[in-house]
Amino acid sequence: MGTASEISRAAAEHTALWKILDDMVGSITSRPLEAIAPRTIEHVSLVFADTVGVMLAGRRYEPARRLATEIGGNGGRAQLVVSEGSGDAIQAALINGTCGTVPELDELIIGGGVGGHPGMHIGPAVVAVAQETGATGADLLRSFLVGYEVTARLFQWFDLDPRVQPHGHLGTIGAAAAVAQLIGADPAQACRVSSAMPLLALWDTTLEGASVHYSYTGLSASLGILAARMAEAGFTGPTGALGTCFAELVGRPAAGFGKGRADDDEWLIEANFIKSMASCGRNFPAMDAALKIRDVDIASIDRIVVEADALAGRLSGAGSVNELTTKFSLEYAVAAVLVHGKSDAGIFGAVDPIVSKLMDKVSVKVSQDRGGALDQRSAQVVVVDDKGTHVGESVAAAGYWRAPLDATWMERKFVEMVAPVHAGPASELFRRLRGVADLDDISKLW
Repeated sequence: MGTASEISRAAAEHTALWKILDDMVGSITSRPLEAIAPRTIEHVSLVFADTVGVMLAGRRYEPARRLATEIGGNGGRAQLVVSEGSGDAIQAALINGTCGTVPELDELIIGGGVGGHPGMHIGPAVVAVAQETGATGADLLRSFLVGYEVTARLFQWFDLDPRVQPHGHLGTIGAAAAVAQLIGADPAQACRVSSAMPLLALWDTTLEGASVHYSYTGLSASLGILAARMAEAGFTGPTGALGTCFAELVGRPAAGFGKGRADDDEWLIEANFIKSMASCGRNFPAMDAALKIRDVDIASIDRIVVEADALAGRLSGAGSVNELTTKFSLEYAVAAVLVHGKSDAGIFGAVDPIVSKLMDKVSVKVSQDRGGALDQRSAQVVVVDDKGTHVGESVAAAGYWRAPLDATWMERKFVEMVAPVHAGPASELFRRLRGVADLDDISKLW
């Protein structure tokens, strides 16, 4: 443990980082919506609609429904996705963000060594606060973009320790900036406050199948709201916490450290990835390779060999199979694709005994040749059965790293997610969410 003088000296060294962060946040928050290119606004609206759709897709998760009942509504105006009821903004952000992690379909951005999920950290926070305060749809969308960009840039500043999951922590800082923008507080001060109360998520939860993992985006969104309100009330945050935590304790400075002003129409949200497979993104190349193998008799399979990069290899050998590990275990993901011939949400969740049995025949080989940038990872799946050898190859998994982000593709994904859990026409809801910037009344978004 450092002495007070050592801690003060380290904090002083990190003060320069906060000056850069203040500059970055200022460049983002100073841009009015009308000054942002229409193509960017179009994409932001698609990401926002996708984020709400994923939240709704997780509304049947029973522990979240019970949690909502336990912590109770208090007559607030923020919608809860688990019911027709409402609560205060912090409660709603917690519940809605938690539901949004369950389907494992939330979008992501490259950075932090593995990539993060800004949308599901920011969306639940700004929707809840906008509904509670009566903000307009334009205000909501603007704050969503603010929080997303702050989070995305922070993920490019730091390479997180491999044991740290990209949920919580940096997303909380973005959520604080977004909510501060929405309520008229100082976004930079809100970021400082939130940096001093980091939420540390670890890969242990997913590899062991511990469902507390689902709560981290919800907790992050609710902490972001709290930090913004604390800043508005007069609380201050330290200048050294961000660097101490993410450049020393749980990460290191990355190649993009300290970069990322938003004054050249370079918005990182336009480089995000929309998930097309209901699994951890590390599994996507291997799943895509397995999708290319057809006409295999599952009962006669002798062995399955997966050659993948180190990121995917870390998901090999996950603990006992349960609802969570079906979406993270590399062996289960490949076996599920082979059994069902598809990769949508329907093949994950409830443990399939046929898939569970087949996964025991899967072996994983990690190859450095399969690595590289996250959008260039590759994989090979070899299946040996009584008819011979079947090989599937994937480079930059289709529908994910090179996903067609046009509105038609996005609407199809939205309808597939939302129609089973939403009473009204899913396509109509998608179009309403896409046009959120034109709405004066967002009291009921879904």
